[in-house]
Amino acid sequence: MQEDQPIVRVAIRYGLMFGLISSIYSVLLYVFQVETNKLLPQLSWVLFILAIVLAIKEYRKQNQGFVSYGQGVSIGALTAAIIGLTSGLISTFYLQVIDKTPLQRISDYTRQSLEEQGLDDQAIENALEMSQKFQTPGMIFLFSVVGSAIIGLILSLIIAAILQKKRPVFE
Repeated sequence: MQEDQPIVRVAIRYGLMFGLISSIYSVLLYVFQVETNKLLPQLSWVLFILAIVLAIKEYRKQNQGFVSYGQGVSIGALTAAIIGLTSGLISTFYLQVIDKTPLQRISDYTRQSLEEQGLDDQAIENALEMSQKFQTPGMIFLFSVVGSAIIGLILSLIIAAILQKKRPVFE
């Protein structure tokens, strides 16, 4: 029986690759000032899911077509965490060093949405003050990493169940 390829190697490769792709996509949204569009930022989830699927399939391919459920979950969750780490670092750097205006546009968009909902000025100010606390570099990075890891784990539980292919017992 041949030794399985290391899970970490596949997860790092796909995590870094899709973390960079995701970061480039996010920066393009900022550059073209469409980060508040309702649809375009959601397309990043397609990339996220695609990364997990491709990482698990690559691992399965490297291991004679087999991947257990546990291996699939591990690959997917680790890939997602690396995507979060990579994109979190790049996004935080971009938003804090290169261009802080996307954060202001998001704040302005939030204010407008709250006004349209009919909230009074004090409620709007309170909501914006609270949201500003989550726009610090540390919080942006933390939410990127932790959010990606948690959502990635949940998605990996589902995707691994679909893509698993157990090695026969009597091989």
